[in-house]
Amino acid sequence: MGKRGEALMGALETAAGFIHTLVTKGPKALGQELLGMATVQLSKLKDQVFDGLRSWLQKALLKEGVKQLASLLTPATALLASLEKAYTTVVFFLERAERFQRLLTTIVDAFADIANREREPAADYPAGLEVF
Repeated sequence: MGKRGEALMGALETAAGFIHTLVTKGPKALGQELLGMATVQLSKLKDQVFDGLRSWLQKALLKEGVKQLASLLTPATALLASLEKAYTTVVFFLERAERFQRLLTTIVDAFADIANREREPAADYPAGLEVF
């Protein structure tokens, strides 16, 4: 059966261990064993996710860094890169101008209500901050 048989035997051995713990030590011990096993598995999963993210981020940053260095080798490409970054920044703020306006209005209104000792309207403002 190969790997499939090994996996099946491993599952059967684990199940037998759980049954043995339940019969000899009771449900509380089984619960503790399951909790310990789940903790180990979650830790492994967390490590795998973070390792994958770290690897992807390193590759993406390296790729972007090499591209930036190559683009700065001549003055013309450096100027174009600077203009592109400025354009991207302006577009970012223009696309989100309404959100920024709502955020600032919400914050100013909340401070005004607090300054006027109107606590109840100010307490409702966190819902208004959900603009991002």
